[in-house]
Amino acid sequence: MPDYSAHPELEPAILLSGREIFEHYAADMERHLAAIGAERVFLANGGSCLIGPLAERWDVVQLVRFPQPQAFLAWRQIRK
Repeated sequence: MPDYSAHPELEPAILLSGREIFEHYAADMERHLAAIGAERVFLANGGSCLIGPLAERWDVVQLVRFPQPQAFLAWRQIRK
């Protein structure tokens, strides 16, 4: 867990794990992909994480199909 002792004003009201944050991101991602004609074709647990806190040993693998390169570039702009 992050240490907010130096800046307690930055501590969120509810602490979420990295996995919980990813699940929110992934759920929201579906509608953005659909808007540009893209789709997630694969999502699975990837096993233990290569880089990350010891308390969170998880990773995810996903594959997204974009209808054309312009759709990928449009998605990159949406996610900013």
